Parts: sequence; C-alpha cells; structure tokens
Amino acid sequence: MRSFYRETPPVTKKGSPSIRSNLAGQIAQMIDNLIADGHLMPGQRLIEQELADQLGVSRLPVREALRVLAGDGIVEIIPNAGARVRVLHARHINETSKVLIALMGVALDELETLVDRDAIIAELETIVTRMSAAAKAKDAAEVAHGSVQFQLKLFDRIENECLKEVFRKIRIGNYQGQVRNLFQDSTILQFATHYPDVVKNLKAGNYSKAKKAFVKGLNLLTLLEKDPNPPVGPLPRDARLRRNSGG
Repeated sequence: MRSFYRETPPVTKKGSPSIRSNLAGQIAQMIDNLIADGHLMPGQRLIEQELADQLGVSRLPVREALRVLAGDGIVEIIPNAGARVRVLHARHINETSKVLIALMGVALDELETLVDRDAIIAELETIVTRMSAAAKAKDAAEVAHGSVQFQLKLFDRIENECLKEVFRKIRIGNYQGQVRNLFQDSTILQFATHYPDVVKNLKAGNYSKAKKAFVKGLNLLTLLEKDPNPPVGPLPRDARLRRNSGG
C-alpha cells in the first residue's frame, strides 16, 4: 500500500537533518501499517530494538518514528515504561465512524462532479470484487484491507485538498486495524456485503443510494456499550481463538 498519510521531505545530502526526518517518517509509516494489519496489537509494548531489528534499521530513527506516531495519537510514550500502541475506547471508534460517514458523503458528492468518474468507479469496483471474493473465502483480514483500499482510492482521486487533509487525520488504516481487532470475523464479513451496493448505485448514477449503502455497512461497526469508554485492547488469547474460529 502506498503512503497516503504522510509526504516525506526531499532527500538531501547524507547525514543531514532532512535525511533523518525522511527515514523517521518512512519508519513511522511502516509501524503504522503493522498496527493497521494487526501485527502490533492495541496496548502492546513497542520495544525500539525489536522494531529496529524487524525493519532493518538502527534504534535512533525508530525512536524518532515513535515520537512522530505519538504526536499523531497512534502510540503512547509512557515515562519510565517506553512506548505502546494506543488503546482506543468504544467512544473513539464510534465518533470516528460518524466522521467517516460524513466525509464519505462529501467525497461521493465530489466524485459525481469529476469528468473521469466512470474510470474511478471502475477502479473501486475492482477492489469490491476482491472484497467479495475474500468474504466468500471467509478471509476477514482481506475484507478489512479492501475496505481501507476502497476509501484510500476514493480520497486519492478526488480533487478537494481540504477534504483529503481531514481524511488523513482519521488514519483510516490504523482505525480499521483497531476495528479488526475488536469485532468478530462474522461482522467484518457482513460489512463487505454492502460494498457491491455502493458500486452498483454509483454506476447507475444514484449517489444518494450509494451513500445509504455505505452508511448501512459502517453502522455494523458501531459499538453498543453500557460503559461509554470501555477500552479497546487486545482480546484474551482464548477469546481471540473463539473469534477467529467463528465461535
């Protein structure tokens, strides 16, 4: 997946601050992707040397990358304890979902005005076809990945830079990774069934129905909790096994 979230500064001469900043930005993106893909779990400690070994770099740019991610709210740096993946709460997930619904509505309005909208819709349909195949194979991880790709593709192709910037702040890959960790696979798979309706209505020029189909799918990921701030963290191992087995 190409970097949509962060543009790194141009490379200058070796050893300069710009080079170090560029490398830290790239590493921050890689760590963000590991979180989004579920390789690093909410609440998990991030040990600099382990990450450096995994990514094939030294500890210094990893430390800088973690500071970048802490500034973005992706990780937390705890005094005398190091860094860990930020643990989100149900309220945060719900609020992000509401904002995402609003942004997608505006993005689809923007899509309707583009001259090349048919080509963009065809690209979105290709992603949805892969999502449907993944859902049929009960591959929830690939469905979640497809959902991220759908939204990245749409926001990448529209021309409203202000809307793009707001979308970047959601950190859709990280948000989807947290959702993937929380919900049962059956819910993620059901989520995929609404995307074909989105594309079908876009192809028919019915953007209002396309929005409704997207909202209907995203509403599946609304958390109904008695506690307004229950932590979203790693499930116990036996619970994760039950979730992955569909039990």
